[in-house]
Amino acid sequence: MWEILFAFPKIRCPSPLFAVRLPQRGTTSMKQTTPTPDWAKQKIAEAKVAQAKKLNLDGYGKDERLQHVPPELAELTQLEILNLRHTNLSELPEFLGQLTNLTQLDLS
Repeated sequence: MWEILFAFPKIRCPSPLFAVRLPQRGTTSMKQTTPTPDWAKQKIAEAKVAQAKKLNLDGYGKDERLQHVPPELAELTQLEILNLRHTNLSELPEFLGQLTNLTQLDLS
């Protein structure tokens, strides 16, 4: 059971997400090629080395916010909690379904 946190009340999803559309928070689509900010690359690399179960990619106070979910996240199969708060995401990729240990996804 996944728990998805949006800016509005919690939504529970009985199965992994595949290509979920998010509420409009901007005009950027994952189909555009926007680079992953350096701060996010660094956090993902650290999480990979540490085999982290939690990853915080909160964009609050950052000059550059995530415009897409970095594909490197697909390698973090041990993740249980993923924080994608304060981002400019417009959709979620299918590869999030590969994160079979993920139980909480925060998109608020």
